[in-house]
Amino acid sequence: MTLWGGQSWHHYRQRAKLADSARQLLAFLTHLQAEANRNNRTAILWAQPDGQGCLGSGHKPTPPCTGLAGSLFIPPYRDIAIM
Repeated sequence: MTLWGGQSWHHYRQRAKLADSARQLLAFLTHLQAEANRNNRTAILWAQPDGQGCLGSGHKPTPPCTGLAGSLFIPPYRDIAIM
């Protein structure tokens, strides 16, 4: 029973982290879309799948997934990655 409870809790936490990450990604993309619509421009997206990965808009920094760029999404949990 204890093993089942531990596994159940682990799966619940995994689902919660994934759902939270998806909500944050949706908010990031919605913000980019609103900004592009407001400025009547096209937003170019790029993805960096190495390691945890990241998703950004505009010029890709070197190295990617670093810097204080406002148009950069990095998954909030280390066990969630952009592939």
